[in-house]
Amino acid sequence: MSYYAKISDPRASRRALLESIKEPIVLLTQKKEIDELRKQKRELVLDVQEEFNDLLKILKKLEKILPQKELRQQILQQKKEAQKHKNKVVVQKPAKGTKKKTAKKTSKPKLPVQKPMTEVDRLAYTLNKIEEKLSQL
Repeated sequence: MSYYAKISDPRASRRALLESIKEPIVLLTQKKEIDELRKQKRELVLDVQEEFNDLLKILKKLEKILPQKELRQQILQQKKEAQKHKNKVVVQKPAKGTKKKTAKKTSKPKLPVQKPMTEVDRLAYTLNKIEEKLSQL
């Protein structure tokens, strides 16, 4: 025994089905883009933390190297004042006759990498195909 249901307007049914599929695909692509942005943000935060830690190490080495006791005390005093008054920044020039040492910046070169088709790209491709079919109906 078989039962068949007659669809009065198959084009309208197909159109409704394709339109109902369209919204979840758009939401999935948006979610994937947000996830990728979050991942990039985490990587940038980690890079900044590494750079900050490197700067702190260099600063500690520089403080140990400074030959003048008075200058070192002035710098420590400025740090304490800066912590108390975060909005005020006091900078004094070192005494004449002291040598300046510069730290060389080492950066990691980032090369653009060709990625294979990601899930976001696949979803966008599917969405375009659905929109093409909708426009044909």
